[in-house]
Amino acid sequence: MALALIPVDLLCLAMGWASPLEALGERVIQWTPIPVATFLLLNLHGQAVHAAFLGATALALVLGGLAGVAVGITSAAGIRIMLPGVVFLGINALFFPPLDWRPLLFLTCVYGLVAALIFGIPIAVHGRDLVASDRSRQRFLREFFLVVAAAAVLAATPDLASLMLSAPGRRLFRFEPHGDRLRLVTAVDAFYVNSKNLLAPAPRPLSIAISGRVKRPLTMDAAALERLPQIRHYSTMECVDNPVGGPLIGTALWSGVRLHDVLLLVDPHQDATALVVHGADGFDQSIPLDLAGDPDVLLATGMNGSTLSRDHGYPVRLVVPGRYGFKSVKWVTGLTLGSELERGLWQRLGWTEDATVRTTTRIDRVILRGGRAIVSGMAFAGNRGIRGVQLRVNGDHWANATLIGPVLSKDAWRVWQGSVTVSGHVHIEARAIDGLGHLQAGAARGVYPSGAGGYASWSGRV
Repeated sequence: MALALIPVDLLCLAMGWASPLEALGERVIQWTPIPVATFLLLNLHGQAVHAAFLGATALALVLGGLAGVAVGITSAAGIRIMLPGVVFLGINALFFPPLDWRPLLFLTCVYGLVAALIFGIPIAVHGRDLVASDRSRQRFLREFFLVVAAAAVLAATPDLASLMLSAPGRRLFRFEPHGDRLRLVTAVDAFYVNSKNLLAPAPRPLSIAISGRVKRPLTMDAAALERLPQIRHYSTMECVDNPVGGPLIGTALWSGVRLHDVLLLVDPHQDATALVVHGADGFDQSIPLDLAGDPDVLLATGMNGSTLSRDHGYPVRLVVPGRYGFKSVKWVTGLTLGSELERGLWQRLGWTEDATVRTTTRIDRVILRGGRAIVSGMAFAGNRGIRGVQLRVNGDHWANATLIGPVLSKDAWRVWQGSVTVSGHVHIEARAIDGLGHLQAGAARGVYPSGAGGYASWSGRV
């Protein structure tokens, strides 16, 4: 199976198709326990996708082995040639439906051929028989090392994809943050990436089909979007998998058009109350139509002054301030208006539908100096803004920190700094106050199903 996967994987990269491993990889990601997935995401960073590819390859090998067992149920050579591939195709169709059937069909044919050779089925080629020979120890070792090498090649697929399928980057406007803004804005290559996909979809021309409960359905291309008013807006995006104080959060200057302006073109029916946003990867999410009308909700084509990168949604993505990142669908291809919200992938797995960001803080630096600790970090409360941040030591009374630096927007995080007296073993906690005056919740909670909770903290000895 590993040998069969290599030519199919390379073909998918060359053609811009979704690899059969991607459907298997999605299942591996969904089956991974949330604490394990969060640990891998936080510690492996960009290498997590390689681990997912190895997991998908292992699952493909298991399925291929199960399909190969089918060879033993018949002695008819012709049937034995076709049966492993047919069984493999059936298993995938029932349990792991692919995003694209073409590579799976090709894989089925290649696997059937490889399985036939390995299991010793005679195949007539140019008037002579090719037979998988003896099961000697040397043959076993040779096949074992071939499988290991093939798995290594498959694990390198993300790196090959980065080289072969990069988005055509283009600078949209000059953007060079400096001073206090430099700390507030996250560079594109440092901005977190999390996805249900092993690989981002291949770059394609911008095309958004708008349908459903509308009076004037239409399909918009890049030129049509460019005719609408162009907006630039700072917004912080946080992953629902981000633990308190974690790195899965970032702020960018997003550029594009207001979603509201796009929806005005199709004139929604009065009974339309929900919007389903579809991505090229088969992912979709619903948001209330009232939220879609927020002037800060964008169909973004740019990030920090340049066109979107492939990993961040090229050519166009949704940006929904105040909601966890999975609501900001990438690689948008369609908008469907309806009368009720539809449960997306993560909702079917029990994650939050509302996805409102919880008020949170992060301690980035603690400097100990003469019995004092100078503490600084970030605070974020979605589109509610930040009114203040407070610190306490060893569970004592709370003291106010100071918000510093510019306010990029109400949808962006704030930098804060405070000073507290410390001695001996200290445990410093931080909490934020959102723009509505509500305190950050102190009860510790995991990321599932609606985001992490609890205070940011730092412990040490003075």
